[in-house]
Amino acid sequence: MIAYEFYSRDKSGELYLIGVLPERRRDQERITDESIIKWARSLLGDESGVNKIAYRTIKLEKTQDENFYPIRISQKEL
Repeated sequence: MIAYEFYSRDKSGELYLIGVLPERRRDQERITDESIIKWARSLLGDESGVNKIAYRTIKLEKTQDENFYPIRISQKEL
């Protein structure tokens, strides 16, 4: 399963995890950097005050012990 880890950057440059969202769109052409960031902003809301959002694309793999672990695929800063 593909998912995104969203981060916010404060004034000192430190990253803070905002959340993780799974990718559910079947149409790969609809998945762009802008659509991923827009999705995160819509979930955060206008009053969140988060201006800079970075994200990582991860793959969640289920292991033999039935837990999911993230494997980083890529990282984007916008």
